[in-house]
Amino acid sequence: MASRRKVAGARKYDAPAGGWGALKATANAVRQQMDTFKAPLTLLRTNQPAGWL
Repeated sequence: MASRRKVAGARKYDAPAGGWGALKATANAVRQQMDTFKAPLTLLRTNQPAGWL
């Protein structure tokens, strides 16, 4: 087993990477940083091989 190294700012994290907290953070970022009309289509295309459409 490989040894772990110390990385500044990194700490143990036992919570899920997704969920309601991630959804809330995404909604806040969309509201603050994206165009209201383009945001839904952009989000539907996220992580899709060829996009949603």
